[in-house]
Amino acid sequence: MFDRLAKAFGGFTTEELQFLIAEDLRALLPELVYVMQVMHHQNVLPATTDQTRKRLEEAKDVTFMDYRARIAMPLWRLQAAEPRADLESSTKRGSLASILDRLRGNANVQIMHNADDVIADRKSIHELKAALGDQVTLYPYGGHLGNLWYSDNKEYVLRYFNAEHDRRSGSIDADELAEDARLPKLPGL
Repeated sequence: MFDRLAKAFGGFTTEELQFLIAEDLRALLPELVYVMQVMHHQNVLPATTDQTRKRLEEAKDVTFMDYRARIAMPLWRLQAAEPRADLESSTKRGSLASILDRLRGNANVQIMHNADDVIADRKSIHELKAALGDQVTLYPYGGHLGNLWYSDNKEYVLRYFNAEHDRRSGSIDADELAEDARLPKLPGL
């Protein structure tokens, strides 16, 4: 099934995929807004809480920029206990760059990423690869989560986790792991 879906998406251009992702976000955003208001009562929706249908309709008028400014950032400021946090600081704090020292050399950290991920900054992706070296497998194509559609990549991930499980459980020794659980070298950047 995944192979058929991957082939179907393979015919789209980057711009068409970006449109599909944006359209999906636009379709899901009203529900996200509604649920966030039920949970956090930020008074973004004027209708009272007992007017569910009206609140769902009002949520359709909230744009992604509104969501970010009126819902996400205030919640981030509250949860992070940083009343002056802005979008740039929250993006930096939420990125892998802020914890690179803890990731570097950590055998438990392996990252598979795509250079053409439409929601990640290409420069940041390459900086991550430069900083973590062999801990990052970087594919030139695949978009956002697209590398998981390919059977070789799925097999790579499963073999990695199975080998890691066997190593941690002690069911095989380190020499056997080195010989029998080698992961295939996948083409990347």
